[in-house]
Amino acid sequence: MEKYSESSLDKNMYVFEAMGLTFYSLWLFDRLEDTLDETALPVALAILVIMANISCLRYGTVIESGASDGDPVEAVFSDKFLLLMIAFWSIAIIVLLYFIA
Repeated sequence: MEKYSESSLDKNMYVFEAMGLTFYSLWLFDRLEDTLDETALPVALAILVIMANISCLRYGTVIESGASDGDPVEAVFSDKFLLLMIAFWSIAIIVLLYFIA
């Protein structure tokens, strides 16, 4: 890790988050096209992945702003947006599990 600068790691983190979101979405919608599945489940899963990426970006912003010493628990509980995303994620997962099962 000594060979990498902090700014280089930050740039790589954002690039790979964007690539992960892009490729997952492409795979998901290609799968939809192949199966002609009319359910809203794949779209809901894509929205959850987008929310996860937004949460990761926000977490990175909180850590870089110096609001936290890098402790994930402190970073999450000090940011209302992250708490809101966790609450929304929890509700969405419960709803999805209820309708799938």
